[in-house]
Amino acid sequence: PKPAPPTEAQIENETLSVAAALVELEKFDMCTRYGPCMSMDRLQRWNRAKKLGMDPPQRIKLILHAFPQTVDRSIWHDRVHPESPLTGSTGHTPAD
Repeated sequence: PKPAPPTEAQIENETLSVAAALVELEKFDMCTRYGPCMSMDRLQRWNRAKKLGMDPPQRIKLILHAFPQTVDRSIWHDRVHPESPLTGSTGHTPAD
């Protein structure tokens, strides 16, 4: 059987619960300094920000590695449909 995801982890000499980690991750999701987050998971966004010299917090990467169940979810997961006007995609092709 697959092991259960962790409920707490040691991050920078502090025991962090998954609930506390989610609060920090949601702040990262909402921070526009690191670019948009609609079409990628949190780790992809963190890596892109690092590559572009945006200096994303190392703590966020540590949290993502400690709680792998949080990587593919952002604050927008299941809240914005991929074909909504907010994503710029309609899912339809223009009529000829």
